[in-house]
Amino acid sequence: VTSMNHMFYDCSSLTSLDLSSFDTTNMTRMDYMFYNCSKLTSLDVSGFDTSNVTNMYAMFNNCSSLTSLDVSGFDTANVTNMNNMFLNCFKLSTLKAPNSIPVSTSVSGSILDRDSLLDILDSLATVATVQTLILGPTLMAKLTEEEILTAVDKGWSVA
Repeated sequence: VTSMNHMFYDCSSLTSLDLSSFDTTNMTRMDYMFYNCSKLTSLDVSGFDTSNVTNMYAMFNNCSSLTSLDVSGFDTANVTNMNNMFLNCFKLSTLKAPNSIPVSTSVSGSILDRDSLLDILDSLATVATVQTLILGPTLMAKLTEEEILTAVDKGWSVA
């Protein structure tokens, strides 16, 4: 098995999930993995080996009850699609970002705290082709122009 895409898709009654011991070594796709798990409040993915993953599109999209998430252990070196990964996680206030974010993604619709936003900016990889970090106006207002320019200096567009 190399794909976990849609594994928990639309599990809208699921409230808690501990996947810390899942063997994800051979996984290449995690797109839509938790899409629309709207009642999910606790999720442990700390043991995930994502070194072979290429697609994380909408992985946590619409996890609207999730308040914190730690993906700091994710190896995203091979990921080519992170679009909408955290989109519409309306209650997400704390995010421990992966060490590197190499491609466009969105946290728009969340209520991330300032420390989480700074962690994301710090995690943005320097890119040769412009990538986009979608924050939305509410999250952008939490950052200074100078902080946003750190992303621009790495080749990113921030919206």
